[in-house]
Amino acid sequence: MDVDSVPGDVELLTANGWHVIDPIQISIDPWRYRDYLRGSRAEFTIAKDMKDNKEATIKSVARTMKVSEKVIAAAYDIELGMMSFDGTFDEQALKLIQSSLKELGIVEVEPKIEDMYAKGFVPVVLQ
Repeated sequence: MDVDSVPGDVELLTANGWHVIDPIQISIDPWRYRDYLRGSRAEFTIAKDMKDNKEATIKSVARTMKVSEKVIAAAYDIELGMMSFDGTFDEQALKLIQSSLKELGIVEVEPKIEDMYAKGFVPVVLQ
């Protein structure tokens, strides 16, 4: 989230208890990023907040992307369906990706599902 793009956003967030962290400083080191994810519930609470506040989310995203609310509303349920609310992966989605990689010629042999993500970086729990 580019909080610096709107004057007053950083102040508003910090006044409401948020800790604003420079994403570049977190993302340049994979171990630092792992530690950030382990200690941060925001990555998943944001998705939950979007789910719980559909109308406000649509308005906010439409304003940010400079497109109509109708366009965002049409994509909302599809996009939300791709989000994780607790760090778990949809096992059927992983199987689809697994077979697609081979079908598209990206790999010669389907990878093992457990080789498709790094457990050290996300709180993975297969459903």
